[in-house]
Amino acid sequence: RSFLWGSSAWGADALPPGMSLPAVCLTLPEGDEIRLAGSVRSARPTPGGGHRFGLRIDVSWPPGAWDAAVLRVLHPHVRPLGPGDPPRVWELLDRTGYLDEKPRERIEPLGASFRDVWSRLALAPSVGSSLLLHDAESLRGAVFQTQAFPGTFILHQLALDLRSPERDVPRPVIAGQIYRSLFHLCARAPALRFTLAIFNDEKAWSGYLYDEFFALAGDHARYSVERLRLVEKTVSAADRSGGERTDGVVVRPFVDGDAAAIEAAVRRDMPALAAEALALAPLDPDLRGLDADFRSVGLRRTRELRVAERDGRAVGAIAVDRASPGINIFGLLDAVLPVAIESPDGPFDWLHA
Repeated sequence: RSFLWGSSAWGADALPPGMSLPAVCLTLPEGDEIRLAGSVRSARPTPGGGHRFGLRIDVSWPPGAWDAAVLRVLHPHVRPLGPGDPPRVWELLDRTGYLDEKPRERIEPLGASFRDVWSRLALAPSVGSSLLLHDAESLRGAVFQTQAFPGTFILHQLALDLRSPERDVPRPVIAGQIYRSLFHLCARAPALRFTLAIFNDEKAWSGYLYDEFFALAGDHARYSVERLRLVEKTVSAADRSGGERTDGVVVRPFVDGDAAAIEAAVRRDMPALAAEALALAPLDPDLRGLDADFRSVGLRRTRELRVAERDGRAVGAIAVDRASPGINIFGLLDAVLPVAIESPDGPFDWLHA
């Protein structure tokens, strides 16, 4: 969020550190003009005369133009997703095997949802964004980030074309190019507090990507790698009807008075960073603020809480999280998060209720 600017004509007194710069107009090498607002961070003399000024950038217009310009310089083969890119990205996902396990009858409606959602999110990078790796011939890779919980972004759907001209370079190195540039954007997401990286443990290079991404954070960053197990399950008619008998268990809507017990159980059973990242402790009962951001581009992100009681005592709770279809092709934002309030050792008959 800063850059250096050299001038042989201006002295340090003209732009003292701390001075506010409400409007700075820059012409980029491509000829585009962008406007910046920020402040002077530093002023240092140069050996050839004049001074070099460090400027802090707070906002840019058009929105995101400054970050895009920096990204082009640092990573010339990587660019942010544009509104017209989702059809090409869907073709990349198909080409790289992402859709192989999907029934063919589901692919067409899923593709329609994906193209619609990501054409919207391309205009709302604070909610969800993607970076594309390309060469002169074709789109070669993509990776996505989505704000799944307030301040928590997930990294998902890393697709790489094995037929890339860079095929002689190990695939993890190509993936590393994506992740290094993604960190560039993540570090500039205004609301970012946590990042959840979703990798397939069956891939031999998943550990490399953990190291590659987190090494960029530096020693000052606070991070933790927690391997959370995700289960994709089709809900059956028996599941919907409750399945096993659950005598004595009553399910009711969440009330504010339940929050303390749920948070205590989450902190007992879950690592602190994961609990906070998933908005379970402190508990965000409805993700209302995040849903408002999704609604701004015609999408939804909701949470619904249910509490199970036995003999008037709360024994368990579930958080049902939903999002507009197509954001992640495996539905990672659609999840049921169970919390055993009374005991982590069971019984768990309340889950069937």
